[in-house]
Amino acid sequence: MGRSTHDQRWENNGRKSAKGDIYKVCGEEELGDTVERELCTRGGYRTMPFTMGNQLCNGLVEKGVNLNLMSYLTKRYNMRHVAGATVLNVSFGTSSMTPLLVAYLSDAYFGRFWAVVLSCFLNLLGSLFLTISAVSSSLRPGPQQEAAGVQLAFLFTALLFNAIGGGGLWACTSAFGADQFNKSGPEDKKQVQSFFN
Repeated sequence: MGRSTHDQRWENNGRKSAKGDIYKVCGEEELGDTVERELCTRGGYRTMPFTMGNQLCNGLVEKGVNLNLMSYLTKRYNMRHVAGATVLNVSFGTSSMTPLLVAYLSDAYFGRFWAVVLSCFLNLLGSLFLTISAVSSSLRPGPQQEAAGVQLAFLFTALLFNAIGGGGLWACTSAFGADQFNKSGPEDKKQVQSFFN
């Protein structure tokens, strides 16, 4: 069975192939055949404040929403505890499963950068929707009333956006941070190991 182009590309990273060409590979993208190998530059440690800040903000949003969601559902949406716990469990489960889906999609189709950008946008949109539902009285039921379908749809959309965005960030941010280092020499490999410590 023949090898895929992807396997050949990684095997020929900086070495001569059977044809005598030298491949220049930077991260995951093949940049073309060259006669001499050029060093691919990456952001390195100067990109770490952005990567760590992104992870910190995602953690704050997730913890802030998750710790207060049950109280919000029972007091503002007049849900019974069983219904609130069900919504909470579905939200947690979705948030726990989306990293698998987003990791696959980012590796197979659109890359880690765009997965991080899209996840940030969805997380921001979900947080904005939750804030709007907390502020706007028309998006919450009145006292001693059950929530209408539109109100629940708005709430569930906000929770879904938060779950998908948060899961995407947990799946891709660390790997995207590691991609910011060259992996060609022993010193570069030490930097990557230092990043994960």
